[in-house]
Amino acid sequence: MIATSPEPVWFGAAVRDGIDLARGTENRAPPAGPPGRSVAAAAAAAHQEAEMPNITIQQMPKTVEQKRELVARITDAMVDVYKAPAETVHVWFQEATTEDYAVAGQLVADKLAQK
Repeated sequence: MIATSPEPVWFGAAVRDGIDLARGTENRAPPAGPPGRSVAAAAAAAHQEAEMPNITIQQMPKTVEQKRELVARITDAMVDVYKAPAETVHVWFQEATTEDYAVAGQLVADKLAQK
């Protein structure tokens, strides 16, 4: 997301969803809205974001086609099971190469090279 103001758009304020992000402590102050947006609208948006499903997939690299299919299926499942609106489902891919991943104390790249 691209911010067009000096204040980060994604979090909007230092206090988000009742958590002080800098200190990690509870703070039930309502979120401050960006310029031109009411505090009530900012609070409603923060509430919706707090309920949005965030799914992180950690995997070895896959093709874009595979990722598209997986994202569609995950989104459908979240809509069916959690009754979440599709537009609130966020899927993140964290891809690691065989040099970035180890099992039993050995890099996967090294294990594959031994075979």
